[in-house]
Amino acid sequence: CLANGINPIDGGKLSFKFREMCNDPLLFDQKPSTLHEQYAIEEAFSAPGKLIIPSSKIGNSQWQGWNKMQYIHHGLDGSKINVHYYQHTETGVKSGFKIKY
Repeated sequence: CLANGINPIDGGKLSFKFREMCNDPLLFDQKPSTLHEQYAIEEAFSAPGKLIIPSSKIGNSQWQGWNKMQYIHHGLDGSKINVHYYQHTETGVKSGFKIKY
């Protein structure tokens, strides 16, 4: 599901959950452009994130009732990828994933 259309070089072993995520056009504000970014988003989807903006402070009416969250992926090479996303306050559903450097 790389934004540039390149298939991952992992023998097609991306998790089923991530393959499912790639088929949801509303899930991403920005699709990942590298395999490293894909793994960071998959981790953010599965792991708890940190609240950065509570729903009461979200100005965009599209995201009312959603908290803005972040998850920081630490690569084995020492790199960091910051993933921002929204999480619904009642259901816990996550959406609007975006990579931040």
